[in-house]
Amino acid sequence: MPVFQIKRENLEKILNLLEQSYGEPVSLKDETDYFDKVQPTHWFYATNEVGRPFGFIRSFDKGDWIAGEVFFQLIEDYEKIADDLICQYIKSINGTKFKKSSFEIKSSQKLLISIFEKYGFRPAKWQYRFFKCNPIHATTSCHSRFAKEKDIEQIQKILAALIELETKYVSLAITQKRITVIEESNQIVAANYVFFKTLEKQTVIEVIATAREFLGKGYATKLLIDSLFLLGDLYPDHSFCSKIKSDNHASVRTHQKAGFIEVSDETELVLSKNFLPDMTKDYQ
Repeated sequence: MPVFQIKRENLEKILNLLEQSYGEPVSLKDETDYFDKVQPTHWFYATNEVGRPFGFIRSFDKGDWIAGEVFFQLIEDYEKIADDLICQYIKSINGTKFKKSSFEIKSSQKLLISIFEKYGFRPAKWQYRFFKCNPIHATTSCHSRFAKEKDIEQIQKILAALIELETKYVSLAITQKRITVIEESNQIVAANYVFFKTLEKQTVIEVIATAREFLGKGYATKLLIDSLFLLGDLYPDHSFCSKIKSDNHASVRTHQKAGFIEVSDETELVLSKNFLPDMTKDYQ
């Protein structure tokens, strides 16, 4: 099956597949903004013999690792398309700065999981607990705020223990109002980094962290509650979702204090593969 790189000028090639993946009409604005800011080189799509796209694979830069997303139509050549795309994706990652690539895949997609495992991906050792909460619409002022460009260095320092983000990605998230912070004496003491699933009407909490010297003082809980106000006004029809490692008891308690409840209707397998800078193996 022919495999092609997805570029800004041919994003419409995967529009129909994105709409099938989400189950709703899709705007390519978020994808276009991402290309303008980041210019990713690890996005690919595959077509049938007449040039119709049948599957895509894409990934998002998280610093020294990369988070991927994959979707295929369930057709006769599904396995071949998946194999070709995953192979091309791995080749594009080899020799880059990325040390790890991860995909979250529904546990029921056994064929897709087997193809990833063929190329060295393995299930992560941890399990996740899923939490959801409805938005809170502000009736009083809150002490937290949306992050500003001047906060970038402090935000990177606070989040560094959990996720490494280059300046351009933090800047993009600030522009999109995806980072909220709480201040104490002109110092950022906690930061909350989210992303929006517009079509699914969800605001997903990627990571919330407190500066080391302010741990244990309730800032994370305060920021999380304030974020429900701030982001709830921004997207009033969104629910809030968070995925927490099962052994991260402090984060679980923080979410519970903020009104999140645990849900069990999502089952995902995290498949990860470590990469070495000198890896040159040809998988064809």
